[in-house]
Amino acid sequence: MVHQGTDLIYAGGEYRTAAYDYHRTEPGGDGRVATVMQKRNEFPRGAHSTCRIGIQPDTDFDRYQWTPAQLWEVVREVLTA
Repeated sequence: MVHQGTDLIYAGGEYRTAAYDYHRTEPGGDGRVATVMQKRNEFPRGAHSTCRIGIQPDTDFDRYQWTPAQLWEVVREVLTA
């Protein structure tokens, strides 16, 4: 992978990215971060994740493993900390 650029999106900001364009959210302050995403389309290859060399990737990720209410509780916890 080759780093192509950095876009700084402040808290409360919005951005769009194309399917399969890798992106990440850097935590600040206390190291916690919550990113609210809205998928607009489904594509056949599913979600993909990357990790640093020497780190075991989470290959069991399932975006439907928690209910919307559980996910929003995580967001509330991060924002009110």
